[in-house]
Amino acid sequence: YRAGSVAFSKNDYATARIDFEKVIHLVPTGEQGYRALGLTLLRMGKNEESVPVLEKALSLKPSDSDAQLGLAIAYDRLHQPAKEVILLGKLDAVARVQKHAMPADIEAMYARALAATHHLPAAISHMKQSVAADPRNAGSLDDLGSLYATQNDWPNAEKSFHAALAVNPSLASAHLHLAMALQADQRAGA
Repeated sequence: YRAGSVAFSKNDYATARIDFEKVIHLVPTGEQGYRALGLTLLRMGKNEESVPVLEKALSLKPSDSDAQLGLAIAYDRLHQPAKEVILLGKLDAVARVQKHAMPADIEAMYARALAATHHLPAAISHMKQSVAADPRNAGSLDDLGSLYATQNDWPNAEKSFHAALAVNPSLASAHLHLAMALQADQRAGA
């Protein structure tokens, strides 16, 4: 396990994979080996392979937040937002109990998964939290504007797109989204 951890820390994921596979062969009931192998596979871009390994880690220790997050990331990359929402919801609940916020990028990922599963008010709430945690993230500001636009809330959409462009004036998607929002707002006011 130590050798795999050292290899992982040096971004030598092929060696880490071999070492962690040995760990789960030697200790098939040890959650740490499965989690480490799953996270290694995830880093290698082997998203589909990581899923059953991380699921096994969680079957051995359901409260393992690293395995939960890793599996949520795998589901995100595999475009399975319904499964992703469940895991991120658990992580969010734990964060709330412990009275700390999830990292901004995880909040944004959760918001996108909520939006993909048609939970728009919750998606907006989490994207706002992401923006509050990282107000210089133009992508999250653009995403927030898009969520507002989905609900035909043109003033807030426009405000978010303008904020995204203030952070990154060359963000093409924010320019496009702002133009569409202005046009929609103009039609709605007519």
